[in-house]
Amino acid sequence: MIFSFAGSSEASEVRAFPEAMAACVKDLVQKLARGQMHMPSGTLVSVRVGEERLEIPYRVYYDKQQLAKAIAGPGESACIALCLGTRHYDGFLRENCLRHLLDVDADWVAPFVLQLLGEYVIELVRTIHDRFMEGVEEKYRVFYRRNTGYCESLERRAISYWSAYYRGRFPRYQDYPGVMALALLRNAALSSAGK
Repeated sequence: MIFSFAGSSEASEVRAFPEAMAACVKDLVQKLARGQMHMPSGTLVSVRVGEERLEIPYRVYYDKQQLAKAIAGPGESACIALCLGTRHYDGFLRENCLRHLLDVDADWVAPFVLQLLGEYVIELVRTIHDRFMEGVEEKYRVFYRRNTGYCESLERRAISYWSAYYRGRFPRYQDYPGVMALALLRNAALSSAGK
C-alpha cells in the first residue's frame, strides 16, 4: 500500500524516520507542535528505506518560525526538520527545505525528496530534475528499486499534474520535468541494478 490513512495518534511523524532516530524525532516534534495550525494530515505515504517501513505524513502544519528555528539548529535534528519541511503546506518553505536537503547524504531523505516529483509545484519538480541531470545518487537508485510501485505511482501523479496544469507549456508529457526526472531515476536505478 502506498497511501494509508491514520487517526490522530501520538507523533505520527516518528514513523516517518528510521526507528533508531525516534528519540530525536520525538524531541523535535514536541517543539514543532507548539503553535502548529493542526495535526499532520491523516494521509500517510508508506515506503521502505533499508529494512524498515516508513509512514510519512502527506502534509504538516507547523508554525513557520518554529520550523525555521529547527532547520537552523544542529546536526540530525536540523536534517529531520528539513525532511518534515518538505511536507509543509507552504510551497515556498517546501522549496527552501528541498534545496538544502539535496545536499544531505542519508538514505532516509530519499522519500522526502522524491515525493515532491508527484506534486504540482513546478519549481520543486525542476529543482529535482536539474539535480538528476547531473547524475542520480545511489540513495535514490536504491530507493527506486525497493519502492518501484510507489515510484510508478509518482509518475502517474506527475502525468496527471502535467495534464491539469502544464499541458500548454509542455505539449508532450515526456517533456514535463517531473516525468523526465522520474525517467532519469528509473533508468539509473535499473542500469545499476546488476552491479
